[in-house]
Amino acid sequence: MPKSRPTIRDVANLAEVATGTVSRVVNGHSNVAAEIQDRVRHAIAQLGYRPSSAARSMRTRATRLIACLLPDIRNPLYADVLSAAETVLSEAGYTLIVAGTAEDPERELQLIDTFARHRVDGVIAVPTHEKRRDLHAAYRALHTPIVMLERNMPIPLVGTVATDQARSVHAATSLLLDLGHRRIALLTSPVHNRSGRERANGFRAAFADRGLRPDETLIHDDALPASVTEAALHTMLRQKNGVTAVITAGDRSLGGALRAIRATGRRIPQDISVIAWGDGDLAQLATPAVTAIRYDAIESGREAARLLLSALGNDVPPSRTRRVLLPAELVIRESCAAPP
Repeated sequence: MPKSRPTIRDVANLAEVATGTVSRVVNGHSNVAAEIQDRVRHAIAQLGYRPSSAARSMRTRATRLIACLLPDIRNPLYADVLSAAETVLSEAGYTLIVAGTAEDPERELQLIDTFARHRVDGVIAVPTHEKRRDLHAAYRALHTPIVMLERNMPIPLVGTVATDQARSVHAATSLLLDLGHRRIALLTSPVHNRSGRERANGFRAAFADRGLRPDETLIHDDALPASVTEAALHTMLRQKNGVTAVITAGDRSLGGALRAIRATGRRIPQDISVIAWGDGDLAQLATPAVTAIRYDAIESGREAARLLLSALGNDVPPSRTRRVLLPAELVIRESCAAPP
């Protein structure tokens, strides 16, 4: 017969302590003498004992699981965010589980329900739609600390971590305007979310600073998928009074823009100037290298994890949402020049 799995009583017998003492050592309580802790840990190692996570979560009401909801897990710009958050959470004894919504609110509702059934201890989220009341209700029903990245919702949050998108897009737009461009396309995320609103606000403000108004038909606020970006920019470039510059929504969006530019026979920067949101590998390795808005994705992930751990470490959640606004900088490369 196969050897039975060692139990907490087996550990207690080998260490010559009570089962309650073993439980306190396993759960990290400090009120156990160091010599006894060593005996218990030695017995655990010798027997190969592994505590039941299900039983432990029932006793402590904690699963040590943190859920992370992202709109697009294929987006390379999220890799640093996830890596940094996972490092901070792992050091604190938590496991990060990640799921992608594919920008689908219905899938997001399903995932929130799954996380609720698994009783996650906290959530880091980039919601698909800040204005949807069904999402508001679903997040409220989790009854767990929530930190949002680049989003805000009228629900209890322990924190938000965001990038100064308005200021950075203002700087990018100003660069193009100062070069003489007026037909500038802004390919951005939907304005029902903070990212899209802030970028559009910064874009319009740069024009207003110079007594100008942008062509509103060149603001495309559903440009996250590369295919959508490609189609939108392709149409703009084919118009008689086409665009001479473009600001893209992200790394994948940049790929779509570059394909549209190539397909229409345009050259960068002789025929069209390009600025990318997010300084990913594509922006750096493209020919010519693309001017980009760089933000600290690693610090974004760290801050999100720290805010969540701060809330989890207190019996009483904070009465106010803690908000972290991180700067972004414009990295100027060879992709911008005066309009033809």
